[in-house]
This record gives sequence, structure tokens and C-alpha cells, in this order.
Amino acid sequence: MHYLTPPGNLRWIDYFPQDLLEPAKAGKIDVEKLDWKPAEEIPLTQNTLEIALRHGHAVAGGILVETWEMSAEHRLRDSERMLREAEENTPKVAAITHPLLREGAARESDLLVNSSKELIQRHQKQLEELMAGDRDPVLQEHWRKLGGE
Repeated sequence: MHYLTPPGNLRWIDYFPQDLLEPAKAGKIDVEKLDWKPAEEIPLTQNTLEIALRHGHAVAGGILVETWEMSAEHRLRDSERMLREAEENTPKVAAITHPLLREGAARESDLLVNSSKELIQRHQKQLEELMAGDRDPVLQEHWRKLGGE
């Protein structure tokens, strides 16, 4: 789970959503007292804020969002990096001198490029689906009242 608090602090904790969301929304758990860690791998961007304001869950100090939703943009960027690396390695494969090794390496390189392109398409679609529609007006007002923009 990810926890977004104003002005733009994003933290995470390894909790199953069903174990945290309902008790937190009901005020039975003080989410501030949990052992949150900085969300170093998932930066707070305009897209991650928009996802939180569309799909999050209001709690006393901020917004809880499921990790798979918050990581959508990160997964897309990661897939794009994998594609760049695979494409950068293609000339290195051609430089392999032994024909059998070169052929096998070329197949693996092509497979990696193609699978990276497929992942990019899938992750782009997931991000677009999460970004579709309007912000939840209740979440937006909650965020504004807490001091978020």
C-alpha cells in the first residue's frame, strides 16, 4: 500500500489492501503510526497524484492507494528502459564472431526487444485506463483540505 500526504510525501508499507483499507477508513487503525518507508522507486509525479485522486481511499492524514495502481507509471518507465537496453545491445550481438553464438544471441536479443515492446503496450494501456475519467470529487476535496494542491 502507498500513503500520500501533503504536500507530496509518498510512502509505502508491505500490507495487503484488505488488511489495511477498511480498518483505516473506519478509523480503527492510525495509519500514521505504521512503519511506512519512503517510496524511493516510485516518485510522486503528476500521473501518480492523478491516480491517487481517482482511485485512492481517504484516511485521516492523506490518501491510501494500492501499490499496483501507484506503480503503473513506474512499470511503463521500467519497460521503456528495458527496450532501450535491448536495442543498445543489438550491435554488440552482431559483433560476436562465432556464427552459432551470434545466431542464438540474435534470437534472444530479438525476443527481448519484442517482449519489451509488448510490455510497453500493456503498461501504457494500464496507465491510460487508470488515468481515464475524472478525479473523485470527494478525494480531491479531502486532498485540498489537507493542504494538497
